[in-house]
Amino acid sequence: MKSETLSRKLASKKEEISIIEEALIPTQTGNLKPDLVVVNQGRVHVVDVTVRHEDTGYLDERYRSKVDKYTPLFDILAHQLKVEKGRVLPIVVGTRGCMVVTTIESLNEIHIKDRGSYITIALLVLRHSIEIYHTFMDYDKKDT
Repeated sequence: MKSETLSRKLASKKEEISIIEEALIPTQTGNLKPDLVVVNQGRVHVVDVTVRHEDTGYLDERYRSKVDKYTPLFDILAHQLKVEKGRVLPIVVGTRGCMVVTTIESLNEIHIKDRGSYITIALLVLRHSIEIYHTFMDYDKKDT
């Protein structure tokens, strides 16, 4: 799933939220490029979307790795945008559309709380997973 879906959803809430898409942010350890930097209620959040295989612990591990990766950005972003530090909000979805509780909490933090949005995200991920699968399968190959 691409972050455009979230960006469009957030753009409909312009009064409440401002969005910076794919900002390249230099840090002491190198450049980072989160999917979205979101300012909401005077706090800056980093939103990053990832899709992982739904195997034991993979979704939770990916959530933790996103938090670890993007937490160093908050001093920089809070200073530049003149707002308070928020949180890293990983949107981690399984290849078959599974969303863990932490993903729902991340979506709620940026005011995406409706069941329809959750279903749309899950279906988009499932569709893209199927497309990727079919890209690597050769259905026209004959056994000879």
